[in-house]
Amino acid sequence: MTAKPAAISPDNSELIQTSGACPEQYDLVKHGKTIAYFRLRHGDFSVECPDVGGTVVYEAQTRGDGSFWDDEERRIELAYGRAAVVAHYAAPAAPSPEDAAERIVEGELSAYIRALEYCEAMGSTGDARDALGVRRAALKQAIADAIKARRVTR
Repeated sequence: MTAKPAAISPDNSELIQTSGACPEQYDLVKHGKTIAYFRLRHGDFSVECPDVGGTVVYEAQTRGDGSFWDDEERRIELAYGRAAVVAHYAAPAAPSPEDAAERIVEGELSAYIRALEYCEAMGSTGDARDALGVRRAALKQAIADAIKARRVTR
């Protein structure tokens, strides 16, 4: 997974125009590193993180073609683009398949322990044994899935 910069705010990032027209483009830079690329060409404005070819976080159709129509359109679209970048970097990272599998194993292990406690409380009844068997099977499957996920991520 790609590491994301710390929280983005207007106070600690700088929008630098790298081309005035055809296309009009900007880099959003934080601590000397490009964290977003803004581009307007043929009326299509897009913002990609962290750079060209990255994740598109904002798109809009503009009145301007190779550059914004006027300063008002530029101000509005760049503000929307910056807001999309802030939202992109603020979003929590998705867990890896390995982490997700481990959380499932933890949950199944917890359920298995509760089933054991139920068996102890109820004695050795058929219902208690059935509950324990179901939990044991779910735990075995969760462990197998976690092992498979670990192989995939390596």
